[in-house]
Amino acid sequence: MFDKIRNPILFQGTLTKKNYFEGWYYKQVSIDEKVSISFIPGVSLVKGDEHSFIQYIYVTLSEQNELVTKTGYIRYRLDEFNYQHKPFSVQIGDNTFTESFVSIQLKDEQVTIQGKLTLNDFQDIKRTVFSPSIMGGFAYIPKMECYHGVISMNHTLKGFLNINNQKIDFTMGKGYIEKDWGTSFPKEYTWIQSNHFKNPSTSLFFQ
Repeated sequence: MFDKIRNPILFQGTLTKKNYFEGWYYKQVSIDEKVSISFIPGVSLVKGDEHSFIQYIYVTLSEQNELVTKTGYIRYRLDEFNYQHKPFSVQIGDNTFTESFVSIQLKDEQVTIQGKLTLNDFQDIKRTVFSPSIMGGFAYIPKMECYHGVISMNHTLKGFLNINNQKIDFTMGKGYIEKDWGTSFPKEYTWIQSNHFKNPSTSLFFQ
């Protein structure tokens, strides 16, 4: 009933739904914790503005040891979005997101990002009939504004990304994947996530 990567339902491989969105959040942190890059591929079916997209959140340390954050939202045509259920794959333009790797070819006025990372050893959450997802019993309530799923609380990375002509090694770094779907994203929310603790298997999620 509950698919690990989609967690659970809902995207049926059709782009005919109205006022619907679905997105996946892939977070990657280098082993030295100096670089964090997150990608959010998704599709928006708001009437009159149907499109696919990739958001990015790029956080790094400056020479003064200060955090520098760059974010962007890159729009793609709806026909540039391709989805496959088994094995899971989302392709938007030249970018591919799966449960085993991500392949990135992104460019806007702030960043140029190219490369491929492999993902290994997903750490799932415990699931029961009463708590089939991270939403607990709320997962069973129909027609909620937004549903949330955690796909991997913690996994390891391998590979490089070239970000603004700087080759960054993510090998043995850590990753995290979640997803959201529904009619609209909440206007206000609190979200905390970390999987960097003394015990390498410890992970925290709060929303």
